[in-house]
Amino acid sequence: MIAAAKADGHIDAKEQAAIFAEMDKLPLNADDKAFVMDELRKLDKVGYIRFASVYRSFQDVADFRDVIREVETPARRGKRGPRTGSES
Repeated sequence: MIAAAKADGHIDAKEQAAIFAEMDKLPLNADDKAFVMDELRKLDKVGYIRFASVYRSFQDVADFRDVIREVETPARRGKRGPRTGSES
């Protein structure tokens, strides 16, 4: 399934649901899940964040922020615009 998603470089909702369904059927340990997550991160960063939010059971916005920082490239992290004070 991940190989199929590589064809267009994006994991759509249908592909994501299929990956979730297959992972739920398998007796995967934490290392196996981490491997799948790493492959997803290489392929589609937004898809990876959606996937991580389910498998890591995000509880709040800070959890999303942490994963976004994980996937951002160092060059991208430094190119943020000024904060307006409305983001908190």
